[in-house]
Amino acid sequence: MELLKLMSDRCSCRAYSTKSISEEDLSKLLEASKLAPTAHNNQPQRIYVVKSEEGKAKLMKDFKFNFNAPCYLVFGYNVDESWKNPLDNNKDSGEVDISIVMTPYNVNGRGIRFINLLDRIYRTRSYKKKFRNT
Repeated sequence: MELLKLMSDRCSCRAYSTKSISEEDLSKLLEASKLAPTAHNNQPQRIYVVKSEEGKAKLMKDFKFNFNAPCYLVFGYNVDESWKNPLDNNKDSGEVDISIVMTPYNVNGRGIRFINLLDRIYRTRSYKKKFRNT
């Protein structure tokens, strides 16, 4: 599919389905994430699939809106693994990398709602602890 067609077909959803994503579709999306290019090919991305009621409650506790989705995907990256560009004052590439990794979710037409947790996942211990055993 051509890039312009993908971009023109993309839409901003205002209502979300409560239907669960199939394991097959989820596996395909996660596989696409593994294949995504990242800076220096370090692959620092981490994607957490949150399906349990306990996990969803912990996740949504810190947000003003709860979308009552059957499944949440939490995107983050490991700052120890992300490439630091020595030509740009050691700028961390992790946020750009995770944006690239999230692209298949956006162009797939599923209208997946993104909640930015990049800083919270790997920069605070509370989120690490919160989802360690979920």
